[in-house]
Amino acid sequence: MSRILIVEDEPKMIETIQRALKPLGYPLDTARNGNQALKLIDRTDYGLLVTDLMMPERTGFDLLEALHQRGSKIPVIVCSAFVTPDALKGLGRGLLVEVVPKPFKSEILAAAAKKLIEPPPEK
Repeated sequence: MSRILIVEDEPKMIETIQRALKPLGYPLDTARNGNQALKLIDRTDYGLLVTDLMMPERTGFDLLEALHQRGSKIPVIVCSAFVTPDALKGLGRGLLVEVVPKPFKSEILAAAAKKLIEPPPEK
């Protein structure tokens, strides 16, 4: 079964994203920055990555660049208040990227996730 990795440094936002995505039925993992995310990605097969852009240690921009360099095919939702046309230039080159600006409605994030991730197996 596909897993979703949430990369976000704000605890309240992690909870908000988890509440929005939990009804989809996928296991959810979290990382507080791009460095932690890459370590988890090395060990786990993720079907979707939801990331903020502005984080300590390794930003979402850096994470997307690292995924691009690795040839990753993980679909990505960028969930950030710092999404501007300039920020979007080259964002996630070669990756399937959907942008959900903060603040967002749970339904918007869930719809973006459904569009990008493979459906869970029938129970």
